[in-house]
Amino acid sequence: MTFREVAYAIADFSKSISDDSIINIDHIVFLMSKYRNYILNANFSSLKRAIGDSNYQTICVDLERAYPNLDFCGKEEMLVSKQPVPFTLTIGYKSIFPFAGFNYGRINFVNNTKFKYSGHNKFLRREIYATIGPDGKMYLKSNDPNFMNLCKVGMTALFSEPEKAALMECSGPDGCVDNCELMDKHFPLDDSYLPTLMQVVVRDITGAMWKPADGVNNATDDLARFAQILNRYTTQAFKNQMNPQVDQNG
Repeated sequence: MTFREVAYAIADFSKSISDDSIINIDHIVFLMSKYRNYILNANFSSLKRAIGDSNYQTICVDLERAYPNLDFCGKEEMLVSKQPVPFTLTIGYKSIFPFAGFNYGRINFVNNTKFKYSGHNKFLRREIYATIGPDGKMYLKSNDPNFMNLCKVGMTALFSEPEKAALMECSGPDGCVDNCELMDKHFPLDDSYLPTLMQVVVRDITGAMWKPADGVNNATDDLARFAQILNRYTTQAFKNQMNPQVDQNG
C-alpha cells in the first residue's frame, strides 16, 4: 500500500470515532513512520528470523570525488555521496551495490570505525568498502583502478526515516530516482503489520476518545475492522476513485 492509502485509511477510522477530531495527514504520515519503526524493532530485534523484503527500501546515491582524510579513511582516494544518507535501523541487512554498466559486483559495508583499516589485506585490496561517515554521508574506497569511475550506487536497508528514503528511491536498474510524490510511493511495512500500525496511530490521534469497552475482545474486533478498511483502500475501484484518470474520449 502507498503512503496515501494507509494515511487516509487511518484518517477515516479516526473520523468514525469522533467527527470533531482534527485530522492532519502530514501528522499521520509522521506517526506512521514512527510506529512502523517501533513495530519492526519489537518484532525483529530479539528474533533471528528473516525480515520481509516489503519492509526494505532501495535508494539511489550519487557520488563525487573526495579528498583523502587521514583520520577517517587513510591515504586512499575516496568517493562520497553528494547528500547525507537517511538513518537506518539497527536491525536488518544493509546492501550497497553498483548499477548496470559498472563491471564490479561486490561492495562491502563496514562500520565507520573500521573503515580506515579496511582493504589492507593483499587478497582483498581490489574490493570496494563503504561506510556512513560522522556527517551522515556515504564514503567508499578501494584499490581497484576502476573504482573512481563509479558515479552512483544503490543502497537497500531498513531506513528509520522512510519518508526521506522514499524521495531517493530508485525507479529502475539504471539508478534513476523515482520522481513520484511521497504519498504515491509504497509505504515500507509488510501488510500483515498494517492493522497493528493503524491501531496504534489511531490511538495516538484520538487520545481520550479511544475508550474500548472490552480490552481483550474489542482489540480483536478493532484489528478486524482495520483490516476491512485497509482492504477497501486496496481494491481497484477505490484506487480509481482516489486517482481518477482522464476520460480518453474527453
